[in-house]
Amino acid sequence: MIPKIDCSIGIFVYSTNFEGIGGKIRSNPDDFFVSEILDPPTLSKISQTDGYAVYKLKKYGIDTNHALSEIFKIHGLRLKALGLKDASATTEQFVCDTGRSKSPEKFSTNRYDLERIGFVSKPLTKKDMIGNHFEIKIQDADFTKIRNFKDYDKILNFFGYQRFGSKRPVSHLIGKAILQNDFEQAVHLLLSFNSEYDSVENNKVRKMFEDKSNYSKALNEIPPQMDIERIVLFP
Repeated sequence: MIPKIDCSIGIFVYSTNFEGIGGKIRSNPDDFFVSEILDPPTLSKISQTDGYAVYKLKKYGIDTNHALSEIFKIHGLRLKALGLKDASATTEQFVCDTGRSKSPEKFSTNRYDLERIGFVSKPLTKKDMIGNHFEIKIQDADFTKIRNFKDYDKILNFFGYQRFGSKRPVSHLIGKAILQNDFEQAVHLLLSFNSEYDSVENNKVRKMFEDKSNYSKALNEIPPQMDIERIVLFP
């Protein structure tokens, strides 16, 4: 049976006939680990001489954009990521300084560790990353069914609903409005589109945003987790 949230963004089939083993993933951030793999020639160019600083960012319970934004606010260090990693996981990724300013060697918070591994002569780009390594723990699964799985080389790489917003699949609708130059609709969707998978607190505020006249009254109503909405309303 295809989950309702998958169907909402157009995924109506699975890529194999395998029955599945059930179970749950992401019960806690340590159950889902992903680390980036750099192209070997790129790795060989990382040295300890001067240049653009390259860091390894290990994080848990925070997505890439929010982690980099926090690092910039605290340390003034403007870093560029090669790929985005979500919050519901433990992740390791490479980030690169966009300038040649003096950079700290390492620092940590309760949600991420940042350690400088060297320097490159020009900033890294997403072309320097060739893949990701995953370690996924599945709880309460029926592993007796795994013996029937024979499609190791035939799994299609679907775009899962996390690409559309895991709790609120709206990114594709906002993108469509932007492509149509309907920026007012894009903002309205960002603020007011609600989902049964989102929190009750968030949906209560989004219900208020359905009436555009409420935008100016919302400053004290927006919860901390809706920081992007706050930035849009009060730049």
